[in-house]
Amino acid sequence: MLGYKMNILGISSFFHDSAAVIVNDKLGIVAAAEEERFSRKKHDHNFPTQSIEYCLAKAGIIGQEVDIVAFYEEPWTKINRVVSNYIRTLPKTDIKFREVAGGWINQKLWVQEFVTNNLGIPKNRIKFFPHHQSHAYSAFGPSGFQSAACLTLDGVGEWETATFGVFENGTYQKIGHHNFPNSLGLMYSAFAEFLGFEVNDGEFKVMGMAAYGEAKYKDKIERLFKSRVGLEILLDMSFFAFDRSNQTSLSHKFINLFGPARDKEAQFLSADADVISFTNSKQLVLDSQKYYADIAASLQAVFEETVLSLVQELYKKTGQDNLVYAGGVALNSVVNGRIVQESNFKNVFIQPAAGDSGAALGAAFCALGPKLFTDRKTFCYTTGALGQEYKRSDIVKSIKRSKVKKFYEWSTTEELINHLVKRLLRGEVGALMRGGFEFGPRALGNRSIIADPRTSKMKARVNHAVKFRELFRPFAPIVTKDSASKFFEFSSPDKVNSQPFAFMMGVTNVHKAVRGQLEAITHVDGTARVQIVHEESDQFLH
Repeated sequence: MLGYKMNILGISSFFHDSAAVIVNDKLGIVAAAEEERFSRKKHDHNFPTQSIEYCLAKAGIIGQEVDIVAFYEEPWTKINRVVSNYIRTLPKTDIKFREVAGGWINQKLWVQEFVTNNLGIPKNRIKFFPHHQSHAYSAFGPSGFQSAACLTLDGVGEWETATFGVFENGTYQKIGHHNFPNSLGLMYSAFAEFLGFEVNDGEFKVMGMAAYGEAKYKDKIERLFKSRVGLEILLDMSFFAFDRSNQTSLSHKFINLFGPARDKEAQFLSADADVISFTNSKQLVLDSQKYYADIAASLQAVFEETVLSLVQELYKKTGQDNLVYAGGVALNSVVNGRIVQESNFKNVFIQPAAGDSGAALGAAFCALGPKLFTDRKTFCYTTGALGQEYKRSDIVKSIKRSKVKKFYEWSTTEELINHLVKRLLRGEVGALMRGGFEFGPRALGNRSIIADPRTSKMKARVNHAVKFRELFRPFAPIVTKDSASKFFEFSSPDKVNSQPFAFMMGVTNVHKAVRGQLEAITHVDGTARVQIVHEESDQFLH
């Protein structure tokens, strides 16, 4: 043990994006990792055994030396919602209750047994915190702000789907919330299904597709709301089925309004990737796909207006200069960019691991108590690279096991950087694996594919040869803080320093004059999800 005073293990699991973190009251965030990074299962929901093992090893402790285990939600409250909603929607429901209840009985209700059996930690050290409270603390904890308004938005926690609150004077006060089934997150996910993508995985694809369409059908999207007043939102649930079905989120009324869902196997763009560029890609959408692009654009437009309205209303009600924001919806980087640049908040912090993985961190901060409010600098994010590092010997073993014929080592970092730059300028595609892997879904230079951003052919090459993903999805630029304003638009000079842009959590416009020079990273609507690199936080990447 490293002489720590108190170690808190935060855990999220059994839904999606399972994760573990260690927070120490003297050292701050010691380690954080998502289980999928070890298991290689996207959005792995299983108990994060490997993540916990890593976190304990990084902290230099064993399970019995953990003072508090903090779980990111309250299982009994959540099963109450599941059962209540099942009864409420009878006889319409087609939810297979035995399957749902079986999952809860086998896993979610027995979290204490999982922890005790796996780690040997007594049950009286295990604490449970509300899902959206965990989201809230995950954003405020590492923000460094002394006080802040707080917004959380996701699909659903126990009952809540959104919360509005204030951190000040050493406390968190909730001033409003949305309850299931009124959920902006689930509404967006329903459209992911309609547009041919997987729920809980394809929402960001909807965001990418939206740029190819025109917002022609905002009136149709707006019909899905019963009301939107102040902080209140009510959905017209006759259009949705996620409250009574585990097979689909779309009701017959939804299909009657929007037409048949898009075939998930349908080709979206008509041309080969090597001719796609910023200047012509919008015209390459197949005729059969234009309607779906317009629906995506209309959804995104209404979604942005709705979230921005909530943010501005929260500003009015709290009078705070700072905003912290988390929950799965906070991964919508287009909305985030507008919050940073257009809202009345002077400073915005968005949790980079905004989804359920980040809630593990939030639960740990909930358990920390008053210390979180009295020693703010200790718990700030200095890096997102909180995951597993690998020794040189481990890397060499992996290289040999993979039967790589040639590998080189450089005596200085400068030599390595010069070599990398030369190969990038020759049009080669490379990758960075250094230090610990990132916490959250954004690759920020520690586990990143890198390439020359200037030509559309490079975008096509990376898509075809490496990523194997939809051609309509954009790539993200990395740029130094000093150069950012030369290439990208900011509403004021100070926005360059805004935290979301440092963690690739916000979208902004590429200057029109340079869009033709940056084809690989300029999306069809002239935007880019930028990562601004600060020399003091990442000297190598800078």
